[in-house]
Amino acid sequence: MSVTPKVPIVLSEYQRDQLIRWVSSPGTPARVVRRSRIILQLASGYSVHRASQVLNISEPTIRLWRDRFRFGGIEALTTDAPRPGRPRRARDQARELIAQRLAAVPPGTSLSVRALARDTGLGRHLVQQVLLDMGVSPNVSKASPTAGGDGGPSRS
Repeated sequence: MSVTPKVPIVLSEYQRDQLIRWVSSPGTPARVVRRSRIILQLASGYSVHRASQVLNISEPTIRLWRDRFRFGGIEALTTDAPRPGRPRRARDQARELIAQRLAAVPPGTSLSVRALARDTGLGRHLVQQVLLDMGVSPNVSKASPTAGGDGGPSRS
């Protein structure tokens, strides 16, 4: 069993600094931190087997991110490959329903996530996710163009 890698990963100064920033930053997504640690271990001379032991990550996962880094560079660590299978359409259809319902809301009224879910026939978790995707706050209100409404929920 070899301790040195067959094809070592060589990092530029910029790449090494960026990977270290990602690992040490609390705002970096966990998946990017994990991938960065893998590349830093391999670049410091660890074999796939040894990096697997040190990081407690499977060898196939180490190889996957090593290869993606080799072919895609540092940007490859921040993006996920497309998932197999048919794309999900529930959110697209839900977005259309919710947008239609929001367009029909009179100015000065507000709708809760539950009211939108009830009106559209969708689940409230799906409604909430679609609203967040749309950049609309979960307690949806439509302000009156002339004067603000009372902000209370409407019963329609």
